Amino acid sequence: MSRLEDELEVYARHVMALFWPNKFAPVLIADKNEPGGVDGWSDDDLRLLVDEGRRQLDRQHDDLERIRGRSQVLLALGLALEGSIASLQSQLTTHAPCWVWAIWALALLTGGWSILGAGATSAVRADMEIIHSAVMSRRDGPALPQLAKDYAGMTKQGENQLATRLTNLRYAVVWLLIAALLGLVSWLAV
Repeated sequence: MSRLEDELEVYARHVMALFWPNKFAPVLIADKNEPGGVDGWSDDDLRLLVDEGRRQLDRQHDDLERIRGRSQVLLALGLALEGSIASLQSQLTTHAPCWVWAIWALALLTGGWSILGAGATSAVRADMEIIHSAVMSRRDGPALPQLAKDYAGMTKQGENQLATRLTNLRYAVVWLLIAALLGLVSWLAV
């Protein structure tokens, strides 16, 4: 499958996950970096890696909230546009050509698809990893090398989640713009 097909499938699976709580929603693979080994690193180097990992995870969580906020705004705009397009039905008379009705219906469908995508981007669970202090307290041996390995390995999943949410948001915007254009064409045709 092409990248576009992969992205559209992920979008559709996120929309489905909106209706099935805790359903797995796939992510795009955006971060292909694999963590390296930290054996032989000094404690200062390990602390630096832990600090960088914390910063990266904090940024990922902030970025996720920003993307969710944008999708909530898009959801509100989509609902308003969908209402406006739906209200055109009263202006479409039985004398309107079939192509005008088809464009109007297509505008409603694409607007609805955008709304569902925005809702999914906002509400579907994002599987982001964290350091759980209770789990960490049960480990044996020096904690710093293990913590450094954990941070090095867990940031990849967050980057993939962010890339997926941002891609879904982009598609939701595109679908909404298409709906607006189709709605405008059907309004001008009446």
